[in-house]
Amino acid sequence: MSDEAILTILKTVNYPGFSRDLVSFGLVQKAEMKGSTARVILELSSSDQTLPKTIQKEVEEALLAAAAHCSELEQLELTLVHIDEVPADHAWLALAKGCPRLRALS
Repeated sequence: MSDEAILTILKTVNYPGFSRDLVSFGLVQKAEMKGSTARVILELSSSDQTLPKTIQKEVEEALLAAAAHCSELEQLELTLVHIDEVPADHAWLALAKGCPRLRALS
């Protein structure tokens, strides 16, 4: 399974309450295949405490469904990072991470 295949799968997972997917919202910071492990890092910035668990469940379901058809995928490493975890002296970084245009400049 390729990195692009992982992104394609993540494009099928909609952000809860919206018709847009996680990739189009810019939440996927990393999606790669390392050996037999799919590694995915998502950045969230919502104050909704249920959101991380909901997204985690939906991403896991989508990737595990794909794993049933792909013998290469044996493990999933899913990391959810909350943007508020950025230190206060790096607040500009949190702002940039929420805006693709600013992120491209950094």
